[in-house]
Amino acid sequence: MAHDEKISELTGNDAHHEQPASASAPAQMPDVATLRAMMHERQYAAGKALEQQLEADVLHASEVQEELLFEMIEANKDTPFGRDHGFADIKTVEDFKRTVPFTSYDDYAGYIYEVTERGTRGVVTTEEIVHFNETSGTMGNPKGIPYTKRMAEILMGYSGAYTYYRSYVGAGEGLAGGRMLTLIESHYNTLKSGISFGSLSCKAIADARPYLAATTTSPDEAVFTKPGTDTRYLHARFAIEERDIRDISSVFITGVLDLMRYVEDNWELLVRDIEQGTIDASIQMPVDVRAGLEARIKPNPERAAELRAIFECGFDEPITPAMWPNLLVVRSVAGGGFAPYT
Repeated sequence: MAHDEKISELTGNDAHHEQPASASAPAQMPDVATLRAMMHERQYAAGKALEQQLEADVLHASEVQEELLFEMIEANKDTPFGRDHGFADIKTVEDFKRTVPFTSYDDYAGYIYEVTERGTRGVVTTEEIVHFNETSGTMGNPKGIPYTKRMAEILMGYSGAYTYYRSYVGAGEGLAGGRMLTLIESHYNTLKSGISFGSLSCKAIADARPYLAATTTSPDEAVFTKPGTDTRYLHARFAIEERDIRDISSVFITGVLDLMRYVEDNWELLVRDIEQGTIDASIQMPVDVRAGLEARIKPNPERAAELRAIFECGFDEPITPAMWPNLLVVRSVAGGGFAPYT
């Protein structure tokens, strides 16, 4: 199993920050290069430790899995779910197979309701549930998958620190500088119980909110959105205005493709807005969101001229090396099922 303490070092900040990060970093906030270097050092160390632990575990995967199974059974034998399924009498893997049947979400719905609606603790696990991950809802209503603190830390440790470490191994020192283009947006709600409900990645990015303005290109308004905001415009506009992007992060690779198509179709509008320091009247967003953004943005004719020269050459050849000459890595879910898009 992964070293919990290593993951905790990376993801130990559980606070949800309600206030947006300032577009201008406060005096105590390090500059971009320093902050990225600090984040790099932390993620690199945690990711390397996770890889070493994973490499050791896969050599005896069955034993590791069995150890985890009985750790969970012992810890949860006195919960309502554990009592209903005879956890106290399970001594072997065969006992577990015989005692605990294959289940669907409906088998857990009553237990989960106790947590989501009433905040009851110790129903399905003795560990505190800190978040409910929202499913896509392709089969009926969206479901809430409970995440304990340790589950969330392990998942975010591997999807964050581990993938960063593997990216760095391939990309080298340059990944520690510049800015990141992230297409993740944070949409989640708080249940009656006070527990958050939504995408786990959204909660993770909310916990990092104070640092986003210093390390990523998309403004706070594009990540923590109000209804009616054209976030695709905001991601694209502020991304292409930044020349020194080192890595791109998107949940699915199709998000990157969609953004690039948007740039190709709307580059004249985007370049004009960058040049003039404006937001075109055709772009949808609430009045207060527009006013807040327009108060911060400034004309950037030099970058606009550079972009116009790039785009006027057409899109038959890859434009990302021209827009972002220091780009090294695109990190995303991009398995075989995404091949037609990539």
